[in-house]
Amino acid sequence: MKKSVSRAESASARIDERIKELGDWRGKTLAKVRKLVNEADPEIVEEWKWRGTPVWSHNGHVCLADAFKGVVKITFPKGASMKDRSRLFNAGLDGNNWRAIDVHEGDRIDEAALKGLVKEAVALNLDGKKKEPSRPRKIPIPPDLAMALREEDVLVDWESMPPGRRLYLLKWIGQAVQETTRAKRVVRAVQEAQQRREKRVDRAKG
Repeated sequence: MKKSVSRAESASARIDERIKELGDWRGKTLAKVRKLVNEADPEIVEEWKWRGTPVWSHNGHVCLADAFKGVVKITFPKGASMKDRSRLFNAGLDGNNWRAIDVHEGDRIDEAALKGLVKEAVALNLDGKKKEPSRPRKIPIPPDLAMALREEDVLVDWESMPPGRRLYLLKWIGQAVQETTRAKRVVRAVQEAQQRREKRVDRAKG
């Protein structure tokens, strides 16, 4: 893949800094995930997006990973279209597109299975004709909302909301004239995603 060398080097350097900055088990886990992703696809490109998220791409996003309090999250944007034979996905399982793997301290990563997911995600990107599950078209998320959803770790919960509700909220946010009004509406949209996550967690607890 043709990429600006300086841009790729800059992204890799920032990921290096992120791993060093974490300094604990999360940094070691992120470094291991990075190593496995690069081993799975030698042509993969490292990127740095959304104000601080390591992303790996090959003809489109393959996966992204970052550390939050108590968890390292590995997210596959096309996870809903993947078979995941080893059942690594354990988060965002009711989303329309995204699937994620939450890794906690002490968890063992199935290296072969994770590499398999990376290869499958790359194959999906390269095969535009591959049939995907029937679902509503992907609804673009404005940068400010996307960043807020990621900061609260509820992006997959946003994706699982009914398309009609998401479209309504996006239109409502877009109609704001003042920046302060828009910011308040973004907060409200994030709160709805948080409420959806809380309900999902309650259901899981049974």
